[in-house]
Amino acid sequence: MTIQEFEKIFNLYYNSLFRYCLKFVRNSVHAEEIVQEQYIALWENRYKLPSIDNIESYLKISIRNRSINYLQSKFQKINYTEVKENHLQPNIENPLNMLEAKELQDAINKALDSLPDRCYTVYSLKRFESYTNKEIGEKLNISEKTVENYTTIAFGIIRDHVRKYFGK
Repeated sequence: MTIQEFEKIFNLYYNSLFRYCLKFVRNSVHAEEIVQEQYIALWENRYKLPSIDNIESYLKISIRNRSINYLQSKFQKINYTEVKENHLQPNIENPLNMLEAKELQDAINKALDSLPDRCYTVYSLKRFESYTNKEIGEKLNISEKTVENYTTIAFGIIRDHVRKYFGK
């Protein structure tokens, strides 16, 4: 991909990708950062582009995944006990933002509650108690690969619940 081709893709899709991302993260600064990061990744991986049939779909899927990852990282920092006990107090005085935070909190709670027992245990140890895969494996008497699999399953379930929250 030449710089001219990249500029054409940038100019053609940037605004629509920004608006699409904004639907997820609901913050223009973060949406702009996510879209810019995606374009950087696109440029860095430009040698893979000939294998991509539909660049617009590729970019939209990438933006969606980056947005979901951003939301997961943002909300995994919330103290787990506060989330589970529904005592999350949004730092925002706007009633609409408080309602949105409550709805998102409910989606996360439903996702956590729907995890299979072993998957829930692995996810909790990893995300809320900062155990490494090796430590979790030793503690639960399972392999590191099994820990990775449970973590992937948990993220998938949480991602699905967050997508439902956003109506996607």
